[in-house]
Amino acid sequence: MEFGHYTAQAATTAAALVNALPAGGFAVGPADLLPAGALPPDAPARLTDLARRLRRVFSAADEADATSAINDLLRDQPVEPHLSRHDGKPPHLHFAPDDADPVTRVSCNTAMAVATIAGEHGHHRLCVCAAPGCDRAFVDTSRNGRRRFCSPACANRAHVQAHRQRVTARMEGDIPSRADRLE
Repeated sequence: MEFGHYTAQAATTAAALVNALPAGGFAVGPADLLPAGALPPDAPARLTDLARRLRRVFSAADEADATSAINDLLRDQPVEPHLSRHDGKPPHLHFAPDDADPVTRVSCNTAMAVATIAGEHGHHRLCVCAAPGCDRAFVDTSRNGRRRFCSPACANRAHVQAHRQRVTARMEGDIPSRADRLE
């Protein structure tokens, strides 16, 4: 699944914001997540709030929860869609006002990206890893939209753990072996 360049880039940034905000605060500095430009003094607090709101979008239990979280996020953005031409690029869509600071730009772009993905491809494309002990957010770009893990490492760990649990259960007699089931 391919999303437009700006949507894909902003959705990846949204997941990065969520993942950079463990319980204690940002694991990386705001400058690592924002486009170049002077950061306002309140950038860390605003990014923390944005990351928490995006976490609600990525971890929504169903379409109604995702829609509510996205609408709440959109409601608070100074979104000003307009075509822009800069740096020799052809006209392309921008969502933040031209004079917006970097945090406002990221807020507008990530809000519009998650709204676009949820509206066009389904909220299930905005995911949290299903591996035990992992809560990383990611955007499912798979063809069929059924990805459950943030990485192959998490998928492998979860599958090995499930296999070991089945083997243990079988050895304890809780689950019949394949040979026993075929008799």
